Amino acid sequence: MILPVATILAFMASDLRLKPNQRARAAKGLDTLRRKNAVALGVSADWGIVWEAYLRLFDAGDHDIAGSSEEIECLILVVEKLFVEGRVFQPGLLKPPQLAIGSNGGVGELVLPPKISHSMEAPGLEGQFLTSIVRKQLCHECVFNVDGRPVLMWGELRRDEEQELAKRIENVAKVAIGRLRGDFPKTEMRFFLRALSVRLCRGAFGPGGNQSDQVHLIKNCEKALLGLGCSMETMAIALVDYKDLATFFVELTHPGRPLATKTNREIWGHCLDSCFMHSHFPRRPFVMLKVLVRFYISIEDGSCNVERGFAAIREIIIHHKTSSTSCIKTLDDLALVCATELLPEDLAVKQDGVWVPGVFGLECGILWRAVLGARMGIYPHRGTATEKLPMRPGTFKCVKEGVLKAIGAATTSQAPRWFANGERPSLAVALGAQAVASNAGGPRCPYWHNGFRISPKG
Repeated sequence: MILPVATILAFMASDLRLKPNQRARAAKGLDTLRRKNAVALGVSADWGIVWEAYLRLFDAGDHDIAGSSEEIECLILVVEKLFVEGRVFQPGLLKPPQLAIGSNGGVGELVLPPKISHSMEAPGLEGQFLTSIVRKQLCHECVFNVDGRPVLMWGELRRDEEQELAKRIENVAKVAIGRLRGDFPKTEMRFFLRALSVRLCRGAFGPGGNQSDQVHLIKNCEKALLGLGCSMETMAIALVDYKDLATFFVELTHPGRPLATKTNREIWGHCLDSCFMHSHFPRRPFVMLKVLVRFYISIEDGSCNVERGFAAIREIIIHHKTSSTSCIKTLDDLALVCATELLPEDLAVKQDGVWVPGVFGLECGILWRAVLGARMGIYPHRGTATEKLPMRPGTFKCVKEGVLKAIGAATTSQAPRWFANGERPSLAVALGAQAVASNAGGPRCPYWHNGFRISPKG
């Protein structure tokens, strides 16, 4: 979008129908869209896509707190690799290595969000950062007519400009990492509850488990139990119970076993099932482990849903909740409808003795057909219910998927060759030693064609 935006700004700066202050503002906006600022926009876009992928993990009404510490540590690792080490500036296409991410379950192993993992496995999708795409576009110099005077824009980014951008984003990344480590310390209950992560237990207590991982999880379980008031006299028994239960649940979660498809909370929730526990562990009370599991299941971590007038909605729900036949989901929808102050005729009106949907009712029906109806196969979506339109190259969705694939590829691959000497140089020195190879204008740059070529360089 760099070229279309610059074209619009140049057109507005030359349009005499606009007011002088509007033309001056457009000319100033075009002047700020120089190559260094344009590349900075690409870096900022990559930064936003990285953070969005991880923030969406917590933007849920019922986020599993046992995985919070792993997700935060993975976010810190990705930010370090991309923006501190400078892998976001790697030119060209990135291909993920042929390995399974997060399958072994070891402590400290990289766990990528599902959005990134799915993009890494997508066939025919090119992994490329927006920073690289913008740099390819800017390798072409363009001349814009701004109020009768030619303005030369862009060209290949100079090495000193690249080093300045790299240093700035490196400083921003270090500040963000410091905030993350300050807000999510390893001395609070959120970190201790990683002892109940079945993925980590699988790497520690499964076949060929790591002894150091076992010690790590047992220590976290001990700290969590201390936080819940467990005495030192019963601590040893509780830790033995934890080790036995973790080993037992790991065995039941293998492919084809009864708990293979269950969630983390559902697996540990079996501890509260007296029949289940009595059949597998007769005459063992598991007193403190049940307290810990009950505390873990009751937590909704990371709920970041948008507030929608909770006070008014809660009052409506409480008023209508007296009936034992009330459906909580229906009451939620009713509360939202009441909060929007809709009139009854907006939902439905009676015509010739027949109820027909109103304006809002028609809108809801169209939305239901397009989303839930198509998903359940009741109404076809664009021809057939199972048809999935391919992503077109150049669309934002396709480019974003490519960035997600590049994030996974750059994070899971080995260190680039300029870090391979055993001593990590500064990012500015590393970029200075990096060879620049550009294929702008070729088939790898779908945003550029000969119609845009005004003054090609070289």
